[in-house]
Amino acid sequence: MNVRWFKPYLKQDAIYPKEPPHTDLEVRDRLSEIIGIAGIDYDKKTYDVYWQDCDPEHASTIPMTYFDLLDAVHQNNLFENLKMIRDAQKYLTDPPTTNEVGSPPEGYTDRQ
Repeated sequence: MNVRWFKPYLKQDAIYPKEPPHTDLEVRDRLSEIIGIAGIDYDKKTYDVYWQDCDPEHASTIPMTYFDLLDAVHQNNLFENLKMIRDAQKYLTDPPTTNEVGSPPEGYTDRQ
């Protein structure tokens, strides 16, 4: 194997001092540190979630039963954030027509 171009892996401890939990006990202890929902699998009944102070590229999967242990306010905030992200993605991939948002202001031109 040619290792000439390998570079050392530099962990960003200063920026992301924690790692996502690895065991069920860690997950239960750190439920309050969930900061976002990355995805939902209704068939397997799991959520993919982001954790506070962890690299945002590292999501982990938790069962819905664990997520249900969160207080209702925290759950609602996470779902509202997910809804806003999905709405923004939909807007970017399928922008609304002028009928949905109204006509542009009088005198507006799209010339640059």
